[in-house]
Amino acid sequence: GEVINRLAELGFADEAQLAAAIRAGTLDDRAGDVLPILRTLVCHRLAVAHPGYDDVGPDSS
Repeated sequence: GEVINRLAELGFADEAQLAAAIRAGTLDDRAGDVLPILRTLVCHRLAVAHPGYDDVGPDSS
């Protein structure tokens, strides 16, 4: 899916590898590459945990 494709763009097979690289500091100089992938991961997790979260607008109740 999209998450796997985005991880592969940075050369990682899974989130664990990405997390290890972030903890090790090996991606510190690549924030421009990493942030979009982190956004994708967070959006994916939110979509699973709270389906429709992104359908809520400011005027929704």
